[in-house]
Amino acid sequence: MPNEKENSPKNKSLALTCFKILFGLYFLCTVIITIIQMYATYYKAEENITKEIRTTYASISDALILSVHNLNESLVFKLLDGLVSTPQIEASVILDEQNEVYALKGIKKEKDASLYKTKKFPGLVKVLEKKLYYTDKYNSSFNEKVGNIFIYRSEGSILLRVKDGFYYLVIAAFLKTICLGFIFFWVFKKWLIKPLSNLIKHAESINLENLNKISLGLTPSEKNELHILENSLNSMIENIQDSKEEITQKNEELSESYRNLFSLSEELKALNKKITANNINLQDEVDEANNELQISFNKTEAMLHNVNKAIFVTDSKGIVQAPVSKHCETLFKRDIIGENGLKLLFFHLKDHSEEKKLIINAWNHIFGKEKSQFLSVESHFPRVVIHPDTNKKRGRHLRIAYAPLIDKSEKINNLMFLVDDITDETLEKLKTKKEGRYYHIIMEILPVSNKEKLITSIAGYLTLSVSLLEEFLSPESERNKLLRSPEYIKKTLIKGKDEVFQPLSDFQSLLKSIIRDFENLDSQKILFSIKAITQIIELLNTYLEVFDILNKNKIGPEVNFAIPKRFENSVEEKIQDLHRLMTNILEYVFLVRNIEDLDKEKIENAPKKAKLYGEFDKIIELLMKRSQLISYILKVVGKTEKSQAFYNLSELLKQMPSKDKLTEAALVNHLVTPYADIRKA
Repeated sequence: MPNEKENSPKNKSLALTCFKILFGLYFLCTVIITIIQMYATYYKAEENITKEIRTTYASISDALILSVHNLNESLVFKLLDGLVSTPQIEASVILDEQNEVYALKGIKKEKDASLYKTKKFPGLVKVLEKKLYYTDKYNSSFNEKVGNIFIYRSEGSILLRVKDGFYYLVIAAFLKTICLGFIFFWVFKKWLIKPLSNLIKHAESINLENLNKISLGLTPSEKNELHILENSLNSMIENIQDSKEEITQKNEELSESYRNLFSLSEELKALNKKITANNINLQDEVDEANNELQISFNKTEAMLHNVNKAIFVTDSKGIVQAPVSKHCETLFKRDIIGENGLKLLFFHLKDHSEEKKLIINAWNHIFGKEKSQFLSVESHFPRVVIHPDTNKKRGRHLRIAYAPLIDKSEKINNLMFLVDDITDETLEKLKTKKEGRYYHIIMEILPVSNKEKLITSIAGYLTLSVSLLEEFLSPESERNKLLRSPEYIKKTLIKGKDEVFQPLSDFQSLLKSIIRDFENLDSQKILFSIKAITQIIELLNTYLEVFDILNKNKIGPEVNFAIPKRFENSVEEKIQDLHRLMTNILEYVFLVRNIEDLDKEKIENAPKKAKLYGEFDKIIELLMKRSQLISYILKVVGKTEKSQAFYNLSELLKQMPSKDKLTEAALVNHLVTPYADIRKA
């Protein structure tokens, strides 16, 4: 029989353990909160002392500065005596304009007066350091420095102020802890320890041979967990009694079951024979299921053939799986099953570009993961791409939607692409957006009273911006360090904030954003400036276009300003330089000197020739920058139609794939056709 002392509820009382843990946690929280309160009190006292010292100094600062200026030493020492006599100030020192000690209180004089600026004296803490400037009340512009003042407090001044508060906090916390400890113990003993002890005694007295109900001595009004436990134990005793009778009955039934077991084994043998017969028919059922699966596959394929979207599915390696929608062949002009879906849609992205890195990284982190993982990186996949197409002058704009396909374990194992041709819709949106912007700018400039001055200012700033962009993009730009310096760039940007430009809210918003980002940059300011000045030029050109529209409708002045002669010469030089670059590409890639000599065979062979031309990508990038600059200069000199042709070329060249991914359609869409338009303009 177990030792009754060891089983005593006092030794292993769960209620007592809970009381110890609860009270211990309360005591720990009380200690932590008291420490925090003490720290906050100390910090607040330090802050108050500093404010009091500053206020005290402010009350005598004017008299002190006047006394130092007038060399009235007696008054200076009286003011310092009054300052040091305050409880919060221990010492003060004044240094004159030669950094020599002029007056001090509360500190032994040091040989080197400059030490007062940095030295922490034993028992003292420097709180305030102020420069003393004398201002003549009859001449406000006269402002003379007459010295410096240093004010110190004692190291123990804060503790002295908060000492009594600390005592009260500790005593209050100690008293609360003792009172709550007694309250906790009384509550636990009355409502837990005593009832649980009664429960243990009754539980130990339960006898299987003589099952009697137990009573914990609870009153009927105490409807709590112990009352429920008492009822549960009595129900358990009743169930045990019922189970005892049931077991006796089951034993008798078990004997009967053994007798029937032999006959059951015979039945199992017969059942085995039936299963063998069923297995013979199982293959027929599998064949029938395969036929149904094939029918379902055929239905899916039929639906894909009739949908007006390119729909296909790729595996984790990007390989397109069968079936695909019929529209895929219409859109991509070939059977795409077995091809790499990523290369099919994003082949035009340059290697090592940030956009391509984001796509590859997102792709590598979705397969074998849950759908939520795809949703977290879905934004890294492009929604719209431009594909070259010989039947579309500016290529096809493709809208892409993505749908992850999951397996039985709720993991992504395939990705579905839904591709739609939105070329016409995109062009219409661009047109609507342009018209909307025109309307917004018209509302900006209509209230301007002196529109002629505004036009002249815009033209001047536009000329300056184009000149600066020309310096950045021309080969000789390295020679002119001044125009490429951050100081000159910032100075040029700030000119756009002149009063005459203030009515142009869009322009001011753009300038504010550019100047803020420019000042935050530590490096690559030249690359940022090229992009920023390009945005400025495009917006200013839009303003001039709107003014021209107003003039044609007789509600605005004529857009007319003098163009520097060098601009006309510069644009002709750059156009000829661009033609020379294009001639190099025609000779090396198309094996002709003039675009008029191109035929179908030369265009078909061009992608292979371009891969062998080491400078192809570099020249394409140079062509893009030159054509963009020429378009801006032409816009400034008023040749709008020709400017648009060069702008179209620069925009299309941005979509040109690298030479190892080049296609016939890309060459025609992004190079041959827009360059032919330039020749006609």
